[in-house]
Amino acid sequence: ALSWADQVMSVMKASHLSLFHDLELLVDKVSVSLTPKPEEVLLDAFADTIKHCYRHPHMVQNMNSVIQRMHSIGETHAFSALGNTLYSPSGSRTTLEEFQNDFVVSPPSTFVDVIALLKKWTQNMQERVTKLPHVQFLEGTSLALLDFASNAVSAVEVPGQYQQVGIDGLPSEPASHQHVRIESFLPDVAPVRKSFLANHRLAMRGTDGKTYVFYAHHSLRSSTLRAEERMIQLMNTLNAVLDHHIQTRRRNARLSFPVAIPFSPRVRIVQALDSYHSLNEMWLDHCAKHGTDPYAPWARSRDLLSSNHSSKDTFLKIQSELIPRTILSGRMYASSLSYHEVFDVRRRFTICLALTSLIDYVMFIGSRFPSKLFISPDSGDIWNAQFYPNYNEAGRMQNGEAVPFRLTPNLVHFITHMGVSGLFTGTMLAGALALHEGKSKINDHLLLFFRDDLASWQVSEDSIVSLVRSKEDLKDRVLHNSKVLYSRLASLASVDQPSFAPPITNKTMDLVNVASRVEYLSAMNASWLGWL
Repeated sequence: ALSWADQVMSVMKASHLSLFHDLELLVDKVSVSLTPKPEEVLLDAFADTIKHCYRHPHMVQNMNSVIQRMHSIGETHAFSALGNTLYSPSGSRTTLEEFQNDFVVSPPSTFVDVIALLKKWTQNMQERVTKLPHVQFLEGTSLALLDFASNAVSAVEVPGQYQQVGIDGLPSEPASHQHVRIESFLPDVAPVRKSFLANHRLAMRGTDGKTYVFYAHHSLRSSTLRAEERMIQLMNTLNAVLDHHIQTRRRNARLSFPVAIPFSPRVRIVQALDSYHSLNEMWLDHCAKHGTDPYAPWARSRDLLSSNHSSKDTFLKIQSELIPRTILSGRMYASSLSYHEVFDVRRRFTICLALTSLIDYVMFIGSRFPSKLFISPDSGDIWNAQFYPNYNEAGRMQNGEAVPFRLTPNLVHFITHMGVSGLFTGTMLAGALALHEGKSKINDHLLLFFRDDLASWQVSEDSIVSLVRSKEDLKDRVLHNSKVLYSRLASLASVDQPSFAPPITNKTMDLVNVASRVEYLSAMNASWLGWL
């Protein structure tokens, strides 16, 4: 396959040499010029380490894993580049020595000490990030992009036009003569702080006079972006099946996802989603408004559990003291102008959440942290970041979490209990029935998805299995995973059940009850923020 791809690229390059050169220049300049600042890289690293500590408290007892993690952070290029920045909260131009004193020369010995130091450095980097310019200009970052249209020999199309969807729900046949070309790049580039989604906001003006805005997203791991691309392609095929089934079509039930164009293994541009905010962003805004510590629920949970409180009592105590049920509802209501808009947004939100919950369950996805759930208060659409299956050491789908999908108190409060038992459950059931009856249309794509996903998983750094697998082993794993997926769809759709069996919604209602009950939510790790 790789040799065929090389042959196709060679033919394309020979036939369209000038266009190939212009595209290569565009990809190279976006990948190199619009990289995250060292302060942003380190802020994410420290914030992720705090989550790591609360997520694996048993691993922090000897501090070895945390100290090793700090060693790797201190050796990154970001710290060496940090000394050349203009702003330093401590007044010194180099902070590497201070960092080494905190974590290397005299490392912390207790959980409380390491969390205090991590919060100190997180605040340090947060102050640096807030002092960064809110707008950058291409003339200072990449003159080649600023002069791209005038220097380009060939007319380059605005990205994303080959992902248009036709009336049948499938990608439509490209009509290149109707495609919009790039007229120019707008001179200002805005840094964007959206985890898993964006680093910079880049705008280009098309030949139709319209402005097309994209996010430039850099990822430290190429496997993550490639897995998301595979999942978007699969969801596109699933939408074609949902659009043709009467029960999902009458609900306008479709999976929502942005247009994403890969530029390199670690860089992509994503159609700008300015109206989308993650559930974690809403929580941070709530904390900033009330002057509370966003990490307080994690620390409170640890203290209560160490004082022999049950997990259920701990959950209820934190919910009553620190995290109200109305955070999401307040944000969604604030963006609506009338009750009719609230109804439409809530309906769309419920349908999107039901479909993503269905895919989450049948594909063993899990790890639905608040920072990965992006919500549009304007439309109710949902986009899930890092949305792909989990595998065990044998390459089979597995999710060991206590809940099948995320249905936390804030989500339930906005949907309402009537919406959960009505539209949410009905949409999940209709989606399962549509995908089960249309499995002949998705089977080929699903097998290809599992083959590529497992092949990528085998060589990823997360996999501890041998890198050498026979084709028969890979085939067995692909067939097993597809069989498990279809069996879960069949159980939700309640096909081939006897006439005396319980109502067909029982299985779906059981999943909803498990996902929303305190007994199961309290079993989740504190960093999952089951209260939110």
